[in-house]
Amino acid sequence: MGHFELYLLKKSRLRAPLYITGCMENQSQTHKKGWQASLTLRFVREGPRTLARERVHIGPLRLLKTHHPEGEAVAHAIIVHPPAGIVAGDELAIAVRVDPGAHAVMTTPGAQKWYRSLTQARAEPARAETHLYVENDAVLEWLPMESMIYDGCVGVQHINFSVASGGKLLAWELQQWGRSARGETYTTGSFSQRIAIQHQDALAWTETMQLEGGGALLKSPTGLGGMPCVGTMMVVGLVSVKAPLEAVRATIASSGLAITCGASSPFLGGMIVKAVANEMEPLRTLFVQLREKVRPFLCARGAEGLRVWAT
Repeated sequence: MGHFELYLLKKSRLRAPLYITGCMENQSQTHKKGWQASLTLRFVREGPRTLARERVHIGPLRLLKTHHPEGEAVAHAIIVHPPAGIVAGDELAIAVRVDPGAHAVMTTPGAQKWYRSLTQARAEPARAETHLYVENDAVLEWLPMESMIYDGCVGVQHINFSVASGGKLLAWELQQWGRSARGETYTTGSFSQRIAIQHQDALAWTETMQLEGGGALLKSPTGLGGMPCVGTMMVVGLVSVKAPLEAVRATIASSGLAITCGASSPFLGGMIVKAVANEMEPLRTLFVQLREKVRPFLCARGAEGLRVWAT
């Protein structure tokens, strides 16, 4: 069994830590058996260019490269985790700050695999912590490839967005439960996740999930409805929500996921899209199309596809 909660907090105050570089070293190492890796990045605006001026990494997690296919003002960046997977006891930590005037588009070259634990009853969970900070007049597009969660995985994931007044965010989180192509479903293990958006120093939206392998949430119509793929798109900083929300809903209505995808505006200047699907490809394709619709409203730019997606 599991539970799924979605709620809006308008007056709560929550300040995230400024950076998490070296956070692994601040914890007791006596029980650590997996790999610990962290990456801290800072994007700045220097004249007409957005540049990655701070890059600090520990372990196998780093910025592969940045390039400027849209011109100097927008930096496209690729984060790589060479092991391409995370197992029980591993800990990954990412902190990204986008300074005023800068625009960063970030992705990964492939799916992040959460492998099964061999000893689930006493397993140290695999953990991933992501903290993303968007300053005034800054834009961050956080567009990683999907997470593939293997049967038997024991994992914990926290994703925290902090968007200042005047900052703009377009982000998504995609997950696939089990390797569907092999007929695998998520029958054992447990996975917990929390996504939080802090806007103008107040907690605007948060979602928590506790999913147990083989639990009712996987098949419940109020959960995943028997579909192994789930996606969440988050948009923050829209001047007006009406037109982009209508464009997004029209795109959803004409897609193959019209029945299992919906969009709403649960807080001022924000939009949340949720979808479930039987396969990842149509879900990912839809979210790419939705980005194309939203981006002109958010930052007055047409949607430029990421080069790594075409390789």
